[in-house]
Amino acid sequence: MNHLITFAEAQTLIENFVNHPILGDIALNKAVSGTIDKNSFQTQEEPKPGLWSGKMAWYCWDTNSPYVYHSFFLAFEQFNNYNSNAAPGQPEHLELQIANKQHTFTPGQSVGDMLLNEQHALLNPINFKLSRAVVNSCVQSFGTDFPKDQSNAPFNTHPFGFFNNNSPSGGGQSEWEAFIGQPGLVAIRYYFGFDGSETTNKIRVILVGVNGSGKNMLSNASSDLILERCEP
Repeated sequence: MNHLITFAEAQTLIENFVNHPILGDIALNKAVSGTIDKNSFQTQEEPKPGLWSGKMAWYCWDTNSPYVYHSFFLAFEQFNNYNSNAAPGQPEHLELQIANKQHTFTPGQSVGDMLLNEQHALLNPINFKLSRAVVNSCVQSFGTDFPKDQSNAPFNTHPFGFFNNNSPSGGGQSEWEAFIGQPGLVAIRYYFGFDGSETTNKIRVILVGVNGSGKNMLSNASSDLILERCEP
């Protein structure tokens, strides 16, 4: 599965999110990015025949006020038996990881400059654990209470983004392995993007590497490793 996208594609997706008439308010007031430890995921297992193993990000919407966690966030886990023909209904594990801190978009900021220069000191710990019960509640809220688009339809049909980390059939590294194995990478920064051409999940998850200083490992070059194109 091809998850790699270019710097220009990532920039466009995030610009679409922050400039969207509905999602832009979320970018400004709730979240456009967050950072997770590269070791956030449970042990990878060999999937059952015909299934995939990979990294799962569950979309969570917290309707509490004040928010117990974050208002809009992603909960991560290693998902070992993903079936592309039957969407999973809940996480596999009893505990998932979420970013300790998220960041909003600054009005007037250039998305390209943000991608190239975003730097936040890595908290200790970078993540904290959230129970599956709480995640399930926030995932359900994402499906029922998250704002609808201009036609009053949900932005996303499925409340998750899945990144396949199975090794290619011909052998060698998966794109996930190449991404996570970048020298100096200690964390992963996710961004929310929007792709109006999608019919299933229009809010997208974009992943970039982060070094020990908390800075994005990007140079606007063709060699940059940026992941998106997750399932579905």
